[in-house]
Amino acid sequence: MSLIKDLKIPSLVLLANKPGISSFSPAMFNQYWLHSNDIIQYEEIKEHSLFSPEVTQVISDKLNFIATRDQLQFAPVDPSFFKDMVTVKCSKFITAIPEIILTGLGINFSYYVHDENINTIELSKRLFKNESNSIASFFSEDDSKFGMYASKNINSDIRLKLDIKPVDLFDAQTKTLEPRIQFAFNFHSDLKVENSKEKVLEIFAEYSQWYSITKTIMDSVI
Repeated sequence: MSLIKDLKIPSLVLLANKPGISSFSPAMFNQYWLHSNDIIQYEEIKEHSLFSPEVTQVISDKLNFIATRDQLQFAPVDPSFFKDMVTVKCSKFITAIPEIILTGLGINFSYYVHDENINTIELSKRLFKNESNSIASFFSEDDSKFGMYASKNINSDIRLKLDIKPVDLFDAQTKTLEPRIQFAFNFHSDLKVENSKEKVLEIFAEYSQWYSITKTIMDSVI
């Protein structure tokens, strides 16, 4: 098989306090604050961005950003900018915010795999159907699709979760849904209250390690 593996839609998520309990103030993250802290410049912010007391949604040239009361989410426009987004822009963001209790962090990489010579249903069976698994006997139809889930501790702070499944990926150029197998990597940390900001910055600085783990696993998929 000649597999094509594309990294798309990476993201970074930060949680504050417990869901439903206000910790972030979305209105704080306005154009002036983002510009003065060298996170997103005035001229990069698109007109259809939203700034309100409950939700801030920034669409810009290089990264998109959403803030609610209990969650921050960052995503690069181009996946190649993800490293700089995490290690530079998001590090500046964390340094600039007030002393807020951060309770969770997720660094997410999503790869989309296909083979131009094999349809996705057949590819999912070749990669993940296990005849020795009794459950597989209930999915013998031609349209049955397969995937897998796995997780493990990377260290005392980070747990890796890998969710693999067939999906339909929207292609912005052709305006069509393309069948793919998604490999969704989530590096998650439940943060300690007493040093949450410091720990987040440490995890950001180790970006290359998280990316390398995904690359090693994806290189093994043949």
